[in-house]
Amino acid sequence: MKPIRNVSRVTDTTVLLIGLVAGILVGLFSFALDVAGWNHVSPSLLLGELLSGRTDSFGLQVGFSSHLIASLVFAYLYSLVFRSSRRSGVGIGLHVALFHWVVIGLAVSFLRTGPFALWDGAEAAISFFFSHLLFGAVVGFLFDRAAIGFDHPRPISTPIPPQRELSRSQRVRGTIRV
Repeated sequence: MKPIRNVSRVTDTTVLLIGLVAGILVGLFSFALDVAGWNHVSPSLLLGELLSGRTDSFGLQVGFSSHLIASLVFAYLYSLVFRSSRRSGVGIGLHVALFHWVVIGLAVSFLRTGPFALWDGAEAAISFFFSHLLFGAVVGFLFDRAAIGFDHPRPISTPIPPQRELSRSQRVRGTIRV
């Protein structure tokens, strides 16, 4: 018997924490791509340039703050999908992330990166795609764990062995022969 996913048990505060964690992980992913020398689209720099018009450290701070706020909003939107479908997990999180990627990819068309960050090259477009998948996977996984409950002793994939039906004589005597 699988543990029951009670998506209504996940509070809005938990969803906001999930969004914060996912946003920080995407920021770390972006930082790791910077360190590795990839040509990628940093969501913090992109938002900082859009909102402040600057690409210096102030623009980066504005961008990172706004990226975290956007992560909270998108995590809440993901939670609406999870709650309405009464499903959660990495799989549905990735499905929602694909939709998220399309919407944001079209929304950034008017920026310097072009649609889906294609004007910045293939590496930028690939990192743009995978950063959205990472966000969806993290939000889906953490929401699922919150819906199941972190106190559940078994992972979802572990089957619980079926109980053997006892005969009347075994119930009376209290013995079971194997």
